[in-house]
Amino acid sequence: MSKFIDDETKKEIQKSNLGKYEMYLGEHKVKIKKLTPADWENLMTHCQAVPALIYRALVHIVDSDPLTAYTFAYSSLLQTINDFIDVINTLTGIDKHELKNNVAADDCGEYIERMIKRNDILKKYRTVAMGRAVQGMIGKVYQSEKTTEE
Repeated sequence: MSKFIDDETKKEIQKSNLGKYEMYLGEHKVKIKKLTPADWENLMTHCQAVPALIYRALVHIVDSDPLTAYTFAYSSLLQTINDFIDVINTLTGIDKHELKNNVAADDCGEYIERMIKRNDILKKYRTVAMGRAVQGMIGKVYQSEKTTEE
């Protein structure tokens, strides 16, 4: 009977059996998990460019809406596909070759987007970026006061 089910119907059946934080990457059912400090350390060790890219992007778009942030994340996916494959491999354990050849790019983008949302990374880095912006402004004020006193 399963021979007669088309791909679209198969995908709908798969989606209906997923939890809130689950999805399919190719044939693999994966969980979008909360990142632990160990996960972050592992990401930083194996995928140095992507966390820095995400951080830099989020720092520079503090005043932008979430759609802009996700659009930037998606375009970054296209620019640094190998680094994102490393991130997905690190978090899911799916073989890199299989990710590159058997998983659609939009599914990879969806995984990254959902991981960012699940871990509230945008909000956390906006807070950090705002803190740094305020520190920078305070530093400039302090420097100008110091210069005027001399």
